[in-house]
Amino acid sequence: MAKTPRGNTGESKRGLLRTLTDSMFAAFSTISVILLWTCAASVYISPERFLVASVLGLAFPIALAGTVCIGVLSIIFAPRVCWITIVGIALSFGSTRSYCPINTFREARTPGKNALRIMNYNLNNLNSIQEEEDKREFLLYILDAAPDIIVFQEGCAKLEKWQSLNERFEQNYPYHATIDSTTTLQIWSKYALLRHQTLTQDGQNAAVAFWLRYPKNEGEMIIVNTHLKTNFLSKSDRERYKKIVDESRQLQTPEKTSFRQARAIMGKVAHSAATRAHMADEIADFISSQPAGTPIIACGDFNDTPISYACQRMKRIPLNDAFRMVGNGPGWSFTSDAILVRIDHQFFTDHLEPIQARIDHCATWSDHYPLIVTYEWK
Repeated sequence: MAKTPRGNTGESKRGLLRTLTDSMFAAFSTISVILLWTCAASVYISPERFLVASVLGLAFPIALAGTVCIGVLSIIFAPRVCWITIVGIALSFGSTRSYCPINTFREARTPGKNALRIMNYNLNNLNSIQEEEDKREFLLYILDAAPDIIVFQEGCAKLEKWQSLNERFEQNYPYHATIDSTTTLQIWSKYALLRHQTLTQDGQNAAVAFWLRYPKNEGEMIIVNTHLKTNFLSKSDRERYKKIVDESRQLQTPEKTSFRQARAIMGKVAHSAATRAHMADEIADFISSQPAGTPIIACGDFNDTPISYACQRMKRIPLNDAFRMVGNGPGWSFTSDAILVRIDHQFFTDHLEPIQARIDHCATWSDHYPLIVTYEWK
């Protein structure tokens, strides 16, 4: 009887091991890609109809990170199936770019004399500013940033008194308005304010349209100052979330306890997302009803990440996402209590072209950071 060569037996075992490894990575890659696509597609479903959609959107960066990790491991251990991850990430490139745009290689442009610079900034009521010197420093920061129009959410009504501390501030922004029935939505402008209209409101959270006279052809433009519904997370909720994150990293909290606490927090987030979806629909209906020749910028604190129904609703009007087009990185505009998200946005019509967009992490007067975008008129 002929004996089976040992070499063939070894090759057979190695072949079986390679097949099992490929099958395992193919399964993991397929599952991770399906989860990634599901998170990306959730932005097209209103949380009013399906609450889980909002949570899926929040999970997008986790799904993306998991898919990338599995892809790297498959390249090392199962290169024959790494195409699954590559194709999966490629087909979700639009969502990935929205969440973390990379425009490093974009040609830098110097703003011209007709450029338009917009700053939107949730001030958190400027509760941390008490001293006169701090007030002057804040006004000087705004002047150094040199926006033409400033929109504040959770603004400070006392700003009207503070402006006398700096004559340049009064001179640069002679037109301003505060909507008291809201979370102190404010606008400060170099251009004349013509009128305003509240578009949607839930409690004090609201969106207000301001018509301004701008220099180009002596026309009108609309700035929509937006502060969509908050996530109903109290200070204790946010502290609890931070504790969950910190203790999970150190494996100090029982899994059941962490899951129960996280589920309670996600429940609040999901229900508030439904309210934001309704508010976003009302804003979109208003913008869609305006004359085609009217330049419009919808900006402010949307309380939603780039992978969300509210942001996708703005894009479907259609408006363009300024940070996606010219910003870089995740651009976290809120970094408190272990919550790292970009929830402050600017969306604009095709009358404008963004040339610069940045989140300024040097501005530490609030739990948000300002988003500053410079446009050129087309």
